[in-house]
Amino acid sequence: MVRSSHRKSQLLGAWLVIATYACAAKPALPLEAVPPAPAAAPRRFVSPYSYEWFVRAELLAARGQHAAAVEAYRMALTSADEDPYVLARLAEALDRTGDTEGAADALAAGLRIDPRSEAVWLASGRIADRRGSFERALEAYERAEAAAPHASDAPFALAELLERSGHPERAIAVLERFAARNAELERVASRSAGVEAKLLRARLSLARAQGDGAVLAEAARRFRERGGGDPELTRRVARELLATGQLALAARLLAALPPSERDARLRLRAWLALARTDAAELLLATTPPEPLGGPVAVAEAYLAIGQPARALESLEQQSAAQEPDPQRRTVARARALLALGRLAEAAMTAAQVAPSSTHHRAALAILTEALESAALPALSRELTTKLGATP
Repeated sequence: MVRSSHRKSQLLGAWLVIATYACAAKPALPLEAVPPAPAAAPRRFVSPYSYEWFVRAELLAARGQHAAAVEAYRMALTSADEDPYVLARLAEALDRTGDTEGAADALAAGLRIDPRSEAVWLASGRIADRRGSFERALEAYERAEAAAPHASDAPFALAELLERSGHPERAIAVLERFAARNAELERVASRSAGVEAKLLRARLSLARAQGDGAVLAEAARRFRERGGGDPELTRRVARELLATGQLALAARLLAALPPSERDARLRLRAWLALARTDAAELLLATTPPEPLGGPVAVAEAYLAIGQPARALESLEQQSAAQEPDPQRRTVARARALLALGRLAEAAMTAAQVAPSSTHHRAALAILTEALESAALPALSRELTTKLGATP
């Protein structure tokens, strides 16, 4: 288990992107002079007219049309009692248009209605975060968390903020508290897919942050057993584990996902990195080329597991004219020919790669090896010099 702060910081940084929100803004509000209330205000009536305008506003905000969204949110507020959630969304749209004063007024209005509104405090935290005001964002997210202790948005936002600000241990503590608070909900999770998804997400993110392989694998297994949870979260973690060299852990995590062509390229990377030749060969044989990255990627994989004849077969599935990177295709073909002992063909193929290509150095290496294997070292030196480089 990885326990150092440096490792936790690395791991948490990649994983806490799981806090994706319905709105992209990250807001702020004058936190002073807003006394906490003992209880939230009752829910207010929303007319069909207001709801229709609210939906329009959300669609406009999602498209980045924030000025139009502001007007739509205001229309939603005209025919019904003011609603803290709508005011929070209005504040985010106003802030996106650059109207900081209007955003602050909208947030203050929301807190006058309900000083414990999770939505308003979340909006305040996002605005402060986006403006680089760490202390304001921290306080707002903490108040949002206190207002709705079983909701996941505030803890994830707070943990992300702390990690980005150089406090990985505090970020992990936030996730641990959230998981502990929600432990009692586990007995009703089977009756609420939303509750269970939050619990699984918290476990997975916490295990990811701590580098706890056993817990991570167990969390991933539960994702699978409960209908997959959020597979994209699992994919993100697997990619980061591969990138940081934690190959076995990445493979365990991928094994928790149901077989899918969507994950084929990721699985292939893992099997190749782990030298799992049998697993890689099975995947290559049972998956169309495109999900694996195309015929050239398949050829390169076959070369990596020592099957150059299969590599050539893969390259023949697509003409050079169809290949977006023909020089890469040429290098793969030359490498396969070299591995098969067809030295003259390998040399001639490698010599076709242009000096300006990013694959030129690899082609020269193949050319040199082919000529030297053919007992022509002098020719090798002459050609590589003429082609603009030395091996």
